[in-house]
Amino acid sequence: MAEILQVHTIQRRLFQPDAIPWPYLLTETNLEKIRSRYHFKQSVVPAVSTDPSGASSQLLFPRGEFTVDGTSLLLEQVTVDPVAVQAQLSADSHKSDEFFEDLKALFLEIDPNKNYSEGKELARTYQTVAVAKLSIAFDALFSDSLRKFLTESVAPRLKLGNTEVRLSLQHLIWGVFYQAQTTNFSYLPRQLTIEPRQGSTPEDRIYFTVSPTDSETHVKLLEEFEKALGQ
Repeated sequence: MAEILQVHTIQRRLFQPDAIPWPYLLTETNLEKIRSRYHFKQSVVPAVSTDPSGASSQLLFPRGEFTVDGTSLLLEQVTVDPVAVQAQLSADSHKSDEFFEDLKALFLEIDPNKNYSEGKELARTYQTVAVAKLSIAFDALFSDSLRKFLTESVAPRLKLGNTEVRLSLQHLIWGVFYQAQTTNFSYLPRQLTIEPRQGSTPEDRIYFTVSPTDSETHVKLLEEFEKALGQ
């Protein structure tokens, strides 16, 4: 069974215009509320637009904290623009959902119009990054015929002087592309990754994995992966 050693969640929520209290977020008083609530050391405005709607502007909050049940979790980064919020958290997607609930309370506090609500949410995406110990050997990720080709045909031709050559899989990534069913917005391509973690040995069987799913789905995929290749 998959043993999760580390997990990180990137969650992005897209909203209708004016759901996010953008003009109020730009005041120093409210910026300080956000910094204080989540222990951000600073906030950054990479691009300031003259457009009253705030188009092309973004607030960036690097490296903060979010406390759940007495445990402080690392908020790796939070970005806010006029129609979207993205949070990267060193925790599973359930904790990420709790962060968004807490952020909702803050948005409603600073917005006199109380416009922020899930009813104005257009799309929600998750990305899970996990380091996992699996029961699958690294060379099980490719076929016997490819393994034979690499060992018998490729490796002997790569020797340098008095050396032995060992080929080791480094990266295994699939692109995930979405065909939008609406013209209101589109989903950017994502990645599906299952590869040996850099710095680990084949005996460790530790993998670096990425999927465009919540963490619960991610773990289920890893468990099904173990069953499929274990046979």
